[in-house]
Amino acid sequence: MALQPVVLLTVARTQFGERPRPSFYVWSLVVILGVLLTISEQDPGSEATFGGDALALTGMLLLCGYFTVSKRARDRLDIVTYQTCLTLIALLLVTPMVLISGHGLAPPGINDLWPVLAMAAIPGTGHFFLNYAHAHVDLSEIGLINVLFNVLVPLYAWWFINESITGLTGLGVGIAVGAVAMLLTRPANDSVAWDLDPH
Repeated sequence: MALQPVVLLTVARTQFGERPRPSFYVWSLVVILGVLLTISEQDPGSEATFGGDALALTGMLLLCGYFTVSKRARDRLDIVTYQTCLTLIALLLVTPMVLISGHGLAPPGINDLWPVLAMAAIPGTGHFFLNYAHAHVDLSEIGLINVLFNVLVPLYAWWFINESITGLTGLGVGIAVGAVAMLLTRPANDSVAWDLDPH
């Protein structure tokens, strides 16, 4: 996922004609460095495999494809229409998988219903806002903002399940969040010092 900005910067340039200022590329590299620091201290018992890396790469490319399609669709569809179509397609794709799994479609007990609703509403709301933004924000910027997911996970783990945050992880979180903040708060006509562009 740390490589997502590289893919989306390429797509944004070739498919949407986006021309980010030179400083955008520099700060993007800083964001990626921050993400790499965040994930560098992995559990000693964890094991990386080629298959796992291939699945992660595939997932990242599919997510980039989703962002690209959403950006194109939002040029023609309003957010409610697009989100409704997206949800119906997801329903058609996921329902057969649920039936094949053998778990059935029976509703959970009343005590289990609220977490199910929360799991549907919270990510669903995030997708709604993200897809709304596609009509107003450059694809390259959305890619960088989305990479923050990687650096916010340790904060959620610390908050909800009391996992400790090491020095390198904390440093990586700070670098990535700071770099994205620098990118997104700079005006389009950056000064020479920041933009590295004499024109």
